[in-house]
Amino acid sequence: MLVAVGSTILLVLGDMQDSALMTALGWQTIGVSVLKSVLTAAASFLARLSTPPLSQR
Repeated sequence: MLVAVGSTILLVLGDMQDSALMTALGWQTIGVSVLKSVLTAAASFLARLSTPPLSQR
């Protein structure tokens, strides 16, 4: 989950200009992107727990 959040932050910050980062919209963009990454990583983890790999079936 840490990798997903970290890579999202780096991607968003890399696309923004320095002045855009200090606006409310800039922080909202970062927040939504991080939240999306956290939810995706958590859903993937839970799906992995509920369904064993093919080699264990």
